[in-house]
Amino acid sequence: MGLNRHSLNIFLKLKKLTGFDVNFDSIITIGRQGIHEKNSFLEKFFNQKKHNFSLEENNYSEDFFKSFGCKIIDSIDYSNFEGATVIQDMNHNIDVNLENRYDLVIDG
Repeated sequence: MGLNRHSLNIFLKLKKLTGFDVNFDSIITIGRQGIHEKNSFLEKFFNQKKHNFSLEENNYSEDFFKSFGCKIIDSIDYSNFEGATVIQDMNHNIDVNLENRYDLVIDG
Protein backbone atom coordinates (compact mmCIF):
# COMPACT_ATOMS: atom_id res chain seq x y z
CA MET A 1 0.00 0.00 0.00
CA GLY A 2 1.24 3.40 -0.67
CA LEU A 3 1.56 6.60 -2.58
CA ASN A 4 3.15 6.95 -6.00
CA ARG A 5 3.88 9.99 -8.18
CA HIS A 6 0.25 10.23 -9.27
CA SER A 7 -1.24 10.24 -5.78
CA LEU A 8 1.45 12.67 -4.55
CA ASN A 9 0.55 14.97 -7.43
CA ILE A 10 -3.16 14.80 -6.53
CA PHE A 11 -2.43 16.04 -2.99
CA LEU A 12 -0.28 18.87 -4.31
CA LYS A 13 -3.02 19.93 -6.73
CA LEU A 14 -5.79 19.69 -4.12
CA LYS A 15 -3.96 22.09 -1.85
CA LYS A 16 -3.56 24.66 -4.63
CA LEU A 17 -7.03 24.58 -6.20
CA THR A 18 -8.56 28.04 -6.22
CA GLY A 19 -11.69 28.30 -4.10
CA PHE A 20 -11.32 24.82 -2.62
CA ASP A 21 -9.80 24.87 0.84
CA VAL A 22 -8.75 21.31 1.65
CA ASN A 23 -8.36 20.58 5.33
CA PHE A 24 -5.39 18.36 6.14
CA ASP A 25 -5.49 18.90 9.92
CA SER A 26 -6.26 15.27 10.75
CA ILE A 27 -6.07 12.28 8.45
CA ILE A 28 -6.17 8.53 8.77
CA THR A 29 -4.83 6.10 6.22
CA ILE A 30 -6.11 2.60 5.60
CA GLY A 31 -2.87 0.75 6.29
CA ARG A 32 0.37 2.62 6.78
CA GLN A 33 1.13 4.28 3.47
CA GLY A 34 4.60 4.09 2.02
CA ILE A 35 5.96 6.35 -0.69
CA HIS A 36 6.86 4.16 -3.64
CA GLU A 37 9.16 6.29 -5.75
CA LYS A 38 12.93 6.57 -5.88
CA ASN A 39 14.48 9.35 -3.83
CA SER A 40 16.14 10.77 -6.95
CA PHE A 41 12.72 11.12 -8.61
CA LEU A 42 11.14 12.62 -5.47
CA GLU A 43 13.81 15.30 -5.15
CA LYS A 44 13.29 16.43 -8.75
CA PHE A 45 9.49 16.11 -8.47
CA PHE A 46 9.16 18.28 -5.34
CA ASN A 47 11.61 20.87 -6.65
CA GLN A 48 9.61 21.13 -9.87
CA LYS A 49 6.35 21.48 -7.90
CA LYS A 50 7.98 24.03 -5.57
CA HIS A 51 6.95 22.00 -2.53
CA ASN A 52 9.45 21.94 0.32
CA PHE A 53 9.78 18.28 1.20
CA SER A 54 12.51 15.67 1.28
CA LEU A 55 12.20 12.05 2.28
CA GLU A 56 14.20 11.44 5.40
CA GLU A 57 14.86 8.16 7.19
CA ASN A 58 11.92 6.03 6.08
CA ASN A 59 9.69 5.75 3.08
CA TYR A 60 6.40 6.25 4.92
CA SER A 61 4.01 9.09 4.15
CA GLU A 62 3.66 10.81 7.54
CA ASP A 63 6.36 13.42 6.85
CA PHE A 64 4.80 14.17 3.46
CA PHE A 65 1.44 14.89 5.10
CA LYS A 66 3.13 17.00 7.79
CA SER A 67 4.56 19.16 5.00
CA PHE A 68 0.95 20.25 4.32
CA GLY A 69 0.47 21.25 7.93
CA CYS A 70 -1.31 18.08 8.99
CA LYS A 71 -1.35 17.82 12.76
CA ILE A 72 -2.78 14.31 13.30
CA ILE A 73 -1.73 11.43 11.06
CA ASP A 74 -2.99 8.01 12.01
CA SER A 75 -3.01 4.72 10.19
CA ILE A 76 -5.48 1.92 10.77
CA ASP A 77 -4.61 -1.72 10.18
CA TYR A 78 -5.35 -5.22 11.40
CA SER A 79 -1.95 -5.51 13.09
CA ASN A 80 0.95 -3.29 14.10
CA PHE A 81 3.27 -5.07 11.65
CA GLU A 82 4.09 -1.79 9.81
CA GLY A 83 3.60 0.46 12.81
CA ALA A 84 -0.07 1.40 12.43
CA THR A 85 -1.28 3.72 15.17
CA VAL A 86 -4.83 2.27 15.31
CA ILE A 87 -5.20 -1.51 15.45
CA GLN A 88 -8.63 -2.45 14.15
CA ASP A 89 -10.09 -5.36 12.22
CA MET A 90 -12.02 -3.55 9.48
CA ASN A 91 -14.36 -6.55 9.23
CA HIS A 92 -15.88 -5.43 12.53
CA ASN A 93 -17.56 -2.20 13.59
CA ILE A 94 -15.19 0.73 13.94
CA ASP A 95 -14.55 1.99 17.47
CA VAL A 96 -16.97 4.87 18.18
CA ASN A 97 -14.01 7.00 19.31
CA LEU A 98 -12.86 7.10 15.67
CA GLU A 99 -16.17 8.40 14.29
CA ASN A 100 -16.00 11.97 12.90
CA ARG A 101 -12.43 12.32 14.18
CA TYR A 102 -10.66 12.80 10.82
CA ASP A 103 -10.92 15.34 8.01
CA LEU A 104 -9.63 12.94 5.38
CA VAL A 105 -9.42 9.17 4.92
CA ILE A 106 -6.80 7.87 2.50
CA ASP A 107 -6.71 4.39 1.02
CA GLY A 108 -3.65 4.16 -1.21
